[in-house]
Amino acid sequence: MSCTVAEFVRESLIFLNEKVSVAEGVNQMVERNLGSVIVTRNEEVIGLFTEQDLLKRVVGHNLNPAEVPLGDICTRRLVSIPAEASCREAVLKM
Repeated sequence: MSCTVAEFVRESLIFLNEKVSVAEGVNQMVERNLGSVIVTRNEEVIGLFTEQDLLKRVVGHNLNPAEVPLGDICTRRLVSIPAEASCREAVLKM
């Protein structure tokens, strides 16, 4: 019996437009107890904003979270895999 990626996917995902401020993104993450939000442009995924992005690219550079849009500091080079893929495939891809 093999597992699939879908077994580990959380249902609680947040999609925010790239122009939303970091401050608002962080508020959404705190409200839902999440470590990241998916950043979109025209309803297409362009990146992922994580707690690490906040620390390294905002706090670490003394930027004002209310003035910085998510699209400017999100992680862009994403790797994805279908939810139906086996856990083995996911491990190999990582």
